[in-house]
Amino acid sequence: MIFYDFGLSVREYAHRGKKNDFPEVDICPHCKGHIRLLRHGFYNRNTITNNNIFYIPICRLKCPFCGKTVSLIPSFLFPYLQHTITTILVKLKNFFCYRKFTGYRQLIEFLSQRFMKNLLLIEIFFRDIGFRGVFPFKLKEKAIKLVEMLLAFAKPPSEEGATDIFRLTLWQINSILFYPPENYFFSVLDFPSRLIS
Repeated sequence: MIFYDFGLSVREYAHRGKKNDFPEVDICPHCKGHIRLLRHGFYNRNTITNNNIFYIPICRLKCPFCGKTVSLIPSFLFPYLQHTITTILVKLKNFFCYRKFTGYRQLIEFLSQRFMKNLLLIEIFFRDIGFRGVFPFKLKEKAIKLVEMLLAFAKPPSEEGATDIFRLTLWQINSILFYPPENYFFSVLDFPSRLIS
């Protein structure tokens, strides 16, 4: 999987469909060959926001050298889940703050368990980008604070107040909350070089 920030909201991405500006990828994530990956078709995927369900195309790329394929995933999605990042964070906040289930109970339980298991990694993420404040000691209070901090960072690029570290943040949120299986390669294209170091 390759995450890419198209700079679009879910609605705009769905409206453009296969006419989105898909990037050219010059490195195969599987064999690490420096060769341009070829377009290998599309598959459709459901994407759920708080109010809408969209049916969006996901571009597939194929390496002409090793023959393996890779998906070009919009950065507003989590791998293997239909809900957008913002939608999931809002559901987690409602669950932690009010014990309110919005959506399927099993999904909220799964997400909250995964989130609680990775609290330390999320805290380290914020320490790495410069947060020096104090986190609450109690786990539930810490989870609420971290969800609120992630929501502040997870604004889509089209929204006012979105930060220029949006791409980096979404990739790290994806990496922290949902570890990929060993055989998947996660990358983000077009990082500003000052954000990588």
